[in-house]
Amino acid sequence: MDRKGRQEPADQVVTPQALMRWIVCSLYMDEAIPTGGLIQWYYQLVTGVKLTHGQITTLVESTPGLNLGPAAKRTAFPFNFIAELAEPPPGFRGFVDEGMSMEELASAAVWAEARAFLSEGGWPLTDIREIRKLPSVPIAAWLQDRSPLMASVSFGRLIRMVHNCLHPGKILGVCGNHIVPYSQSEEYERLVNADAGRPTGVKSDEAYIRTWAELKDCIRKLIQLSRTGEVEVSQVKPQCRSRFHRELSETVFGYTSLSQLLDDPHFGPEFKVTGGSAHPLRIALN
Repeated sequence: MDRKGRQEPADQVVTPQALMRWIVCSLYMDEAIPTGGLIQWYYQLVTGVKLTHGQITTLVESTPGLNLGPAAKRTAFPFNFIAELAEPPPGFRGFVDEGMSMEELASAAVWAEARAFLSEGGWPLTDIREIRKLPSVPIAAWLQDRSPLMASVSFGRLIRMVHNCLHPGKILGVCGNHIVPYSQSEEYERLVNADAGRPTGVKSDEAYIRTWAELKDCIRKLIQLSRTGEVEVSQVKPQCRSRFHRELSETVFGYTSLSQLLDDPHFGPEFKVTGGSAHPLRIALN
């Protein structure tokens, strides 16, 4: 991330404040907004030390020329504050804006190469729960090292490009708690299985519901067993498993979500689904 003429920290021992200032200056020059979460990631990358929220804010406030931005007071997410430089470094062009179009972010050639690298994969898998709201950051850092063309793109732009390639772009997806190429994602697996009428997430030795008649019979019995005469849609799968010892996989019936499945005309006038918006979906008999 230091290919834009910035100096690396000196070889001699540097103070935490000097390192913090260098990190924030580097992010400024890389068009990446220096939020607390990004600073935490960068500091750990350089030193191997993962700072807490309090340690970062204290360090920022004790570093000459740095201030905590107002975002620290406006958000419930603790690491979403911004470290601001009193004077931006020479050559600073501004930060990447979330509203930038694909054309504004990068050229067609850059996008084509980035998509090719991301579709192939190969970055170190990081648990997205550990990096909170920054799942794109480690992949952007990996991407910047792939080629001279990728190295010519600012880190801030690469972060936004990776973010834009998640689900809607069908370039990246999620498997478990990791970001992976879309062809390896759970969503892609579900789409393929739905097209083929195969179950998803069912082990070879597990029984699963195979026919519409069997499915309707199981749901009918669940409703009849319920004291309220209805079942939360989120509980249909667990109850099929616990009461009937059978897995329910919507991809067997050509759908990728249970709510879509229950909206199928096969359920006809016998069942009704209520709820939505702020209320949980429930299924009952008409």
